[in-house]
Amino acid sequence: MRRFNSDPCLHDVMNSYEKDWQALRQNRRKQAKKWLRYLPRRSTFARYKILRWFGDSLLKRRYLWSFKYQAVKPALYSGWILTLLPVMGAQTLIASILAIIFKANIMILVALQMISNPLTVGILWPFEYKVGEKFLKLLDTSNQLGLNVTAREILGHGSIGHKGACFLKITLAIVIGAIILGYICGAISCYLYRHFTQRNAITYQQFLALKEKEASKKQARSLDSKK
Repeated sequence: MRRFNSDPCLHDVMNSYEKDWQALRQNRRKQAKKWLRYLPRRSTFARYKILRWFGDSLLKRRYLWSFKYQAVKPALYSGWILTLLPVMGAQTLIASILAIIFKANIMILVALQMISNPLTVGILWPFEYKVGEKFLKLLDTSNQLGLNVTAREILGHGSIGHKGACFLKITLAIVIGAIILGYICGAISCYLYRHFTQRNAITYQQFLALKEKEASKKQARSLDSKK
């Protein structure tokens, strides 16, 4: 940077690099808008009726719209757990509340709720139940606490009260399974997000260094060709 400013002969080159840098940033903005076009952004906030209940309080909190790791990490963890929990119908409202509590990115939180829908719960909930049931069996191997239960017990027992108890235990197993799987998915997502952002992040100084290296390589090739 200093070398460019101290050498007036490279002023045109600097202007060229500035244009390339602006083009790179513009392309990034277009890609980001393409990915976020279906999510509740500040510009599209009014489209979401549930979010409008919070009024300007969501718009004033900058961390809700930030993609810094400090705001993305709680969004991924709480978002995955919420989308796997059996709370369909209230997910967007709960996601908005969680975003404020944990100071998380609301766009990611709401986007993750799209994973859980009437077409996917038929696969997600049974799998979560299996995971939760295995965890409960580990906690209560002798079944002294009455935590271990399968779906067959509901069908094979005639008591309504017992069916209700079994239903609560199965719900508990699904909730525990959702928390375990949500935490695992959140950890994996955080790792991938951090790896992707660090790999693709580039400052202006790094951009200039890359351009200088490319220019020096081209100059070396042209000199070799002349020889």
